[in-house]
Amino acid sequence: MKQEAPNITLAVYPLDDHRLHEQLEKGQLDMALITPETCPPDLLMSKLFHETYICAARKNHPTAGPSMTLDQYCEAGHIIVSYEGGSLCGTTDRQLKTLGRSRRVALSVPSFLALPHILAETDLITMAPRRLLANREDLVLFEPPAPLVVPGFDKILAWHCRTGNDPRYQWVRKNLSNGI
Repeated sequence: MKQEAPNITLAVYPLDDHRLHEQLEKGQLDMALITPETCPPDLLMSKLFHETYICAARKNHPTAGPSMTLDQYCEAGHIIVSYEGGSLCGTTDRQLKTLGRSRRVALSVPSFLALPHILAETDLITMAPRRLLANREDLVLFEPPAPLVVPGFDKILAWHCRTGNDPRYQWVRKNLSNGI
């Protein structure tokens, strides 16, 4: 996008699911990267990608890695992301519950962006979107221990019909779709 539109400016805002439609309708936001489940029904959308989860820990972690057992996984200290702050239960915990298991959440943070730095400096582990942790040489990435399976999710780009036919917004949406 920068090559074709060198003066473009993008601003990224945290989303408020309860106000999303209103913000898009009023022009407070132009588009949103969300999951299909959180998309209000009257917005336009296009699928960007399907994301999967991967486990991660620092290099040379004492137990984390491809041979980590489910027992070791459950006993390890975990970092969880809670946008609202403070939640100690997430998708992984719901999947563990179906197996009659639980894990020890030691830290809750409000953003996935904090994970790599905390992981690299501690013995904590996490389950996070693969794209976020890919190409991190200071971390070891590994699949969840069997039989734990955490389903992935789709990410979509959503917008209001007020920008649907505007060529500028069409161009941005096309470039976002091609670049992710």
